[in-house]
Amino acid sequence: MDALELLLNRRSASRLAEPAPKGEALDNIIRAGMRAPDHGTLQPWRFIIIEGEARDRFGEVLLAAALDENQDQAVQDKSRKAPLRAPMIITVVAH
Repeated sequence: MDALELLLNRRSASRLAEPAPKGEALDNIIRAGMRAPDHGTLQPWRFIIIEGEARDRFGEVLLAAALDENQDQAVQDKSRKAPLRAPMIITVVAH
């Protein structure tokens, strides 16, 4: 299967199950992410991997942002629970 076919047939899942990628699979994901175009010249940037109990702490950060934006209760609840939908979250932070 070629890359274009993969992209055109991609499906999103609302929840991801264990196990999270590890070892070579995770390394390949990170290497692929490092090859993404940087037309906005956002480098330097870094990947942060959030898993385990850190997902709960990240949910609290998202909840705080929703509260700062005066979001309604539904958005607050969704923000807090969002990181628990997957065993691992890979974030990209630009400096």
